Amino acid sequence: MQSYIKFLLLLLSLGLLPSGLFGKDCELFYEKIWGAIVPYKKVSLDTNWKGKFKPQHLFDDYNPLDIIVGFKKGGHTYFVIGDQRYDGGMTTVLHPVRINHNSNLLSSGAVLRIKNADKKLADDIGESLAKMNFGLSMTCSSGVCSMLRSNGVQVVGLTNFIPSRLLRSLVVNGIEVQGGTNLKTELLIVEDGDLRSHLRYSQLIESLLIGLTGIKILGFLRPFLF
Repeated sequence: MQSYIKFLLLLLSLGLLPSGLFGKDCELFYEKIWGAIVPYKKVSLDTNWKGKFKPQHLFDDYNPLDIIVGFKKGGHTYFVIGDQRYDGGMTTVLHPVRINHNSNLLSSGAVLRIKNADKKLADDIGESLAKMNFGLSMTCSSGVCSMLRSNGVQVVGLTNFIPSRLLRSLVVNGIEVQGGTNLKTELLIVEDGDLRSHLRYSQLIESLLIGLTGIKILGFLRPFLF
């Protein structure tokens, strides 16, 4: 069965099968949230395809130059372009980032597509990933923003790097590249309920992590404060 699935994935990636055979159901929704009407699609996958899907399986008009920003359930943020995936985190000498140069597999959760037709921009980002030529980051979402910013891509109106805030800025305010051009985005919620339930869970995890971080910092400073 696994060999059969891999064979179908190969045919699909080569454009030899229609995407409708991938085993997905899509429904378009409009959610009033963040002071705006946000369109998004809920995507349900057949059991055999879970954990094995790529951008070209979700977006019928996917362009390899497109930029994908993903938000796993629980808030972890990652970044996909071409055949590379970047999973950010606290970037230090002892804790390097995770870059997979041979896989663009996506994860269930919120998947945001930034529609890009600029080959130079895609090449520059791909080269930055290959050479790990970008700044240090404290969180997964700040790593994604650092990668974009180092290549002249700005998330409009972003004031901090919490994943849920990053998703809000991407959806409501959009992406701006050098020269002031705005890139269009498309949002999917894949195997993760609806947009509100995804956000509620992510914000809960974020609050817990912020609280735990505060406790750890207080414990570290305690000998100096008391």
